[in-house]
Amino acid sequence: MEKYSEDIKNKAIELGFHAAGFVDLSQISRELKKFYDTWLAKDFHGDMAYLKKNAAQRFQPDLLLHNAKSAIVVLAPYNHGKPRLASHYKISRYAVGVDYHFVVKQKLAELLSFIKSIDPKTEGRAFTDTAPVPERFLAAQAGLGFIGKNGMLINPELGSYVFIGELYINATLKYDKPLEGYSCGECTRCMQACPNNAIVAPGEVDSRRCISYKTIEHKGEFEAEANLSKHIFGCDICQNVCPFNKNAPKIGWQEFRGKPEILNLSDEEWKQIGSSKFKKQFGNTVLFRTGLRRLRRNMNRIEKQKPDK
Repeated sequence: MEKYSEDIKNKAIELGFHAAGFVDLSQISRELKKFYDTWLAKDFHGDMAYLKKNAAQRFQPDLLLHNAKSAIVVLAPYNHGKPRLASHYKISRYAVGVDYHFVVKQKLAELLSFIKSIDPKTEGRAFTDTAPVPERFLAAQAGLGFIGKNGMLINPELGSYVFIGELYINATLKYDKPLEGYSCGECTRCMQACPNNAIVAPGEVDSRRCISYKTIEHKGEFEAEANLSKHIFGCDICQNVCPFNKNAPKIGWQEFRGKPEILNLSDEEWKQIGSSKFKKQFGNTVLFRTGLRRLRRNMNRIEKQKPDK
């Protein structure tokens, strides 16, 4: 399959991905596993028990695809600018369009079909934040960016407003190399900007303090000091202040543009939305995955916070 590597990259671009790179899955770093195990031991994963339960799969690709040899890593930009919401509630810009899981995985399925047309014996499995895959590490190894101090993948051209997709296949390819010469340098803007000090060290995030975690993954009620900074879903604060995002091009797939039924809701409409309307309006968005109960919990928390929060 190596001789078709360039054809596969070209097909990925034809499908709409901004970039693609290939990684040898046998080269997943021991240092990465050490970092991850230490991160789990500190309980930085919070309520996300699945991160510990499925940890082995993250570093043993064969557990996700038999005889997995290569990862095809792709980037799908979603930077259509800061969402212009009618409400004072804040929503992460990746969440105002169609659920990226549906869109990216469908494109990866088409890429796999193309590969099978070259060699029908090739087996593959597509992922996009849907399985225990070290996606940011793989993207960095594929030369698609570097890991910033906020733990995000930063592409020098696109910044960090990108979705990462992976296609594991049981064939070898011509592998790419990590980028050289790019890093955050001395910049610590993301660390300073986080209202809850969730970035405890460069590249190390305590999820329990992170607004994205609190509004999306956290299952229970909030601790007394919880600060959501008016966010009801996700948070872009650490990305908004990143210099690599300052002049990043406003490009992205059409599906990821803000949906009017999200952008145009007023505060009162958010508070009054019912289950049936929520399912109808948000059934194909990531907001639906979190559910109306948690969104209401988040709104209630914001209403109880002091104005200066």
